[in-house]
Amino acid sequence: MEYDRFPILIKYIDANDKLSVQVHPDDEYALKNEGDYGKTEVWYVVDAKENAKLIFGVKEGTTKEDFINALERKNLEECLNYVKVKKET
Repeated sequence: MEYDRFPILIKYIDANDKLSVQVHPDDEYALKNEGDYGKTEVWYVVDAKENAKLIFGVKEGTTKEDFINALERKNLEECLNYVKVKKET
């Protein structure tokens, strides 16, 4: 695939609290529905407190209905897949 711009965005995030949940479509969906490229993401953990974690998608087996119900109950966290992270050495 050929890009008309450099497709890398680098951010340094100093997070001591929960961050917002981000949803990023792949290129195919984004080009068709948004008129722009999708976004993939990678995290490089420079430092982390004990028991730090990131959200990585939704729990296996979560259905669309489960997700909607959790949103309506304001309890989306029950559907999210958490991954422990640690400082890269």
